[in-house]
Amino acid sequence: MKRILITLSALLLITTAGYAQKNMFEKMPPNQRDSILIETATKALLKYAPGYYRDYKKPEVIFRGALSKKHHKKEDWGRLYYQVTFFYDPLKEKYLRDYTVKVNVWADNGKAYDMEFMNGWGFDVEKAEKEGYTTVVPFFVPRFKKGTPLPVDSSKNVPRKFKVYK
Repeated sequence: MKRILITLSALLLITTAGYAQKNMFEKMPPNQRDSILIETATKALLKYAPGYYRDYKKPEVIFRGALSKKHHKKEDWGRLYYQVTFFYDPLKEKYLRDYTVKVNVWADNGKAYDMEFMNGWGFDVEKAEKEGYTTVVPFFVPRFKKGTPLPVDSSKNVPRKFKVYK
């Protein structure tokens, strides 16, 4: 009987300890958690893709849950993560999406693991850190159809005058 109780206690302790490590931010006050996640995301962004950084407004932090099997490495399936989204000022710039970059941060260790850019590109931060990349991702806006959603300064939108030929 003692053996069963000891075994059950050990299993309970292991499960509880494992669960506690899955999300190190879970018991933090939201303001503290968000500031740590934003700082982590900002450091990764400024290191690998500074052209996408905007401080137009406070980035948005969302708990995204567990990674699915689709498009992810097998060892990362089920890992919990947060997503930090950086926005741009729509009065100064205009793009197809309402953000410049989304930085994904692991919930268990608090490290940025990848970035998703507004143009559809992605960047593997974990691989870059592991292999010591010094490459900087260039700011890139893709062309779509006839126009390009380039940065726009709405204060300079003045009708053009056309010369009339006879």
